[in-house]
Amino acid sequence: MARLHILKNGVSFKEVELIDGMEYIGGRGDSCQISLEDEAISRHHFKITKESNGWQIEKLSKYGILLREGVDIQTHSLNKDDSFSIPPFYFRFHDNGVTEQPRIQLENEVDEDFEPTAEIIEATSVESSRAIPYLTISKPGADNETLRLEGVMWTIGRDDAAEVMIDDRKSSRKHFKIYFDRGNYYVQDLESSNGTYLNNEKLNREPRMLESGDTIMVGDTALTFEVRDPTLEAELNNLPAPYSHQPGPSVVYMPIDLSIAENPVQGVIRVDKKWFKDYKSKQFRIVVGAILAIALAYSFMGDNSGQQSNASKNPKNTKSPFDNLSSQDQEFVRRTHTLAKNLYMQLKYELALNEIKKVHEKVPSFLDSKEIETLCESAILSIKNKQYEEDIEKKQKEAIAQAKQIIEMCTQKYANSSDLEAVETCLAPATELDPESFQARQLIEKARALLEEKNLEKTNRAEYLRRIKVRESLFQQAKNLQAKGQLMDAIETYERHIASTLPDPNNLQDKSKKGIQSIRSEVEQIMSSATQDAEKHVSNSDYKEAVDKLERALELEPNNAKARSLYDMASKELFKKMKALYSDAVVEESLGNVDAAKIKWKKIVDQDINKGDYRAKAIIKLRKYGE
Repeated sequence: MARLHILKNGVSFKEVELIDGMEYIGGRGDSCQISLEDEAISRHHFKITKESNGWQIEKLSKYGILLREGVDIQTHSLNKDDSFSIPPFYFRFHDNGVTEQPRIQLENEVDEDFEPTAEIIEATSVESSRAIPYLTISKPGADNETLRLEGVMWTIGRDDAAEVMIDDRKSSRKHFKIYFDRGNYYVQDLESSNGTYLNNEKLNREPRMLESGDTIMVGDTALTFEVRDPTLEAELNNLPAPYSHQPGPSVVYMPIDLSIAENPVQGVIRVDKKWFKDYKSKQFRIVVGAILAIALAYSFMGDNSGQQSNASKNPKNTKSPFDNLSSQDQEFVRRTHTLAKNLYMQLKYELALNEIKKVHEKVPSFLDSKEIETLCESAILSIKNKQYEEDIEKKQKEAIAQAKQIIEMCTQKYANSSDLEAVETCLAPATELDPESFQARQLIEKARALLEEKNLEKTNRAEYLRRIKVRESLFQQAKNLQAKGQLMDAIETYERHIASTLPDPNNLQDKSKKGIQSIRSEVEQIMSSATQDAEKHVSNSDYKEAVDKLERALELEPNNAKARSLYDMASKELFKKMKALYSDAVVEESLGNVDAAKIKWKKIVDQDINKGDYRAKAIIKLRKYGE
């Protein structure tokens, strides 16, 4: 019995028993026998079937990957203990050849005998699946163009069939390639004419590892390679302005409603997160309490020396404000001061402050009354700050709970939607309540990924149609040449169309083959007719006509042995005939019979071929005598 053990992010996910005669489709589609719910998986990603030579796996996804030992594969025969991966999933195939009762392991059920290796964890790492390669193409006088690279290998050059086409006169048709192998990206020059430069260093024929941010130069074109994490970028872009991409301590800005204070103030408080955390801690409160206690104890120590201090400050026995009070008011001040101090010790700061204020209504200060007033005000402020803090925390919890409800509603409505604008509009109230919500960001990123996938499919479809038109244009060019009678050029163009690797959904390749057959048949008829006519002309000693006919025929089929032999023979006989005639004309000229010589020269002009040597000589002679 064969079985497929599946892990996700290095953790056992599920196990599927594979039954002979059944077909298993893996993907995130509802009809899939092997259900894999993840954005990185296509709806129908791969297929596993039992063939005569064993179990086979075939990739169905047009743009997705199916990795085995770090290489993207299309089909593969699964061995007894084989493995493959589609991050974040890792698959291990087992076949012990024994038929057992079929069973499907429950999701997240742990295989106690299985221990994930570092290879498996790396293959199923979420981080590895999130890293996406990009190429930014820059050329003087043109806008930059950024391309997202899908797959594992990309050819770059001037060829229309290249995965990345660059318009640069110094670029070869296939200039260099970038490929992914075992967790790294590499660049390799493809024996280009003008060379490939990586960070201003010319590459040899060996591959070089690429780092994110490297620049590749081809002529005047710069291609910047980057590996980006779109989720991390989105998180950085969503950070609040005061601390996104800014150095320094983490700071949070919190709206505060101080309506519960005696003197309400509206505004924004800037709170250092670390201080805010420490302030709520028990240790911080103990330290604050200790400082207050030390300060109060110090102030109490001054009670016994108060009168002595006052006396020392008034060496000339100048009366103080307290001394100017009546004995009744002095007693009131003493009793009220004592009461205030006792209330403070009982942590009744508001009451203590009220009593101190009564003291200060009588005198500016008495003993440590100013210190008690300061301590009471500090303690009251601390209590109010704590109340503010608790109120903020309560409101934040309420906001987060409300945001969670909105997010759940949006998730149900737009779980698999690529309408990014609708998702963001739905989540806007939630993100306003809880800007750091992971669930909201996750739903937005999912919609963005689906939208990018949709746009990519649209772009790839447009590119696919463009490549079809390129090949169809080649076929039409061959037909036009055939119609104009340029038969050899038409055959060459038909052959280029047949050899092209561009898509051919309309099966024009067969029409090209038929076009070549038709032309060859036509050429054969032309050659046969020309040869027969040439033979007749030769038999009548009309060598010029024979040579002219065979010369036109040989332009269509230069390697026709019969035509070539006949052409050579007729040319030779014509040459001998013209030579004899020219010699006779020269003799007549030497004897003074110029008119007789002219007649012979004119005969040579009429009977020799246009490029014949004796025709040229005869023309020169005739010009000599004004003809």
